[in-house]
Amino acid sequence: MPRITIESINEELKEFGWSCVSETYKNLETELEFKCEEGHSLFASWKKIRTKRECPRCKDNKLKEKVLTDENKKRVKKGLKTGVTVTAIFSALMCLVMHLFGRSILRIFGGDQLILDIAQRALNITSCFYFPLGIIYLIRGLSNGAGDSTQALLNGIVEIFSRIGLAILLTRIPALGMWGIWITTASTWCIAAGECFLRYRQGVWMRRGLMPEDNL
Repeated sequence: MPRITIESINEELKEFGWSCVSETYKNLETELEFKCEEGHSLFASWKKIRTKRECPRCKDNKLKEKVLTDENKKRVKKGLKTGVTVTAIFSALMCLVMHLFGRSILRIFGGDQLILDIAQRALNITSCFYFPLGIIYLIRGLSNGAGDSTQALLNGIVEIFSRIGLAILLTRIPALGMWGIWITTASTWCIAAGECFLRYRQGVWMRRGLMPEDNL
């Protein structure tokens, strides 16, 4: 096996634009100083660099460069419009199914008439609001894909406060009573969907720049 020297290392790296600037070589495991093709300095063993030439700063810069182009922004917006249309159609169908066949579906889980009456009415309320629920998942998915991971956190916080606050408020209204719980669920979906829409309109997802073109 040929003896490894700084000169032989540089000879091997030359075609890739890399170089080793250390003065002495000890063994494969000892850290050396290298310069990548962009001139960034990094410390690693020759064993590691020989196996995989990877500059941390170059890798970070490439990640930052993965911004959405104008063309891809248009594709995302078009995709969202299609998603909204599909969600609207699917939500309407599911609402119809739950109103027509909800009781039959619920009988699978039990036959107590009082429980079935309560569950059916709850389904009738919440199934009318499947559309805003779908919007939540559409925009959350878009935001996460574009790098706006904060949106999921914000939306979750809005949802928690809405569920707790509205449940306390609505269940205290005599005319609503326990039905305030299901109205709270439906209202929370609407509020959370509204927050998603506002965040989308602010364009935060376009400024995160974590979506590679190949993944759009």
